[in-house]
Amino acid sequence: QEQVGWRMVQDTVTGARLGVPSKLAPIASVSKTGGMWSSQQGQVRIETFRIIAPDTPLADIFERMKHEPSERKVEQHALRPDSFALIGMQGLKKFHVRAYARNGEVRGITILYDQAVDGTMDPLVGPLAYSYRPFVNMADAAQDTTALKRKIEYGTGLVISSAGHIVTDLQIVDACQVVTIPGLGHAERLATDS
Repeated sequence: QEQVGWRMVQDTVTGARLGVPSKLAPIASVSKTGGMWSSQQGQVRIETFRIIAPDTPLADIFERMKHEPSERKVEQHALRPDSFALIGMQGLKKFHVRAYARNGEVRGITILYDQAVDGTMDPLVGPLAYSYRPFVNMADAAQDTTALKRKIEYGTGLVISSAGHIVTDLQIVDACQVVTIPGLGHAERLATDS
């Protein structure tokens, strides 16, 4: 997690929640159909999408996405009553699509990456797909983050002042409800810097 800068983010465009390797895809933006996180030169792209189609069967959307964009070549696919997956090549990039249907809309994630970075990205595809929560509303987002973290997190910090100020990694205290310093007790979070 530290190596790739893993963090959970709320996609305000589609309403989904997902894990993003922020060191590999630090640039957040908006695409035509959802949110997008990418690397500087575009070797890695993680995109979300939302399709509102109450009268379109999921199988039709599945078939359309197998061929759009036109350079997409599907090598593996699976269609279930409420979801589908596509894996293959899109031009010179590997791609993975996971999509889920509920109440007349389809929400999904597309993971695209150059073959040159597949040693780094191949092991991340599973965690990226598993972390994707398509139908999390904003009120449940904080609770969802807490559910994905361990109940107790341990870490270290540096005491930087005689008043007892401590600097630590944001990932250690992010989403913590209580911060305790052993032998001293409760600590207050004064500031964060992402």
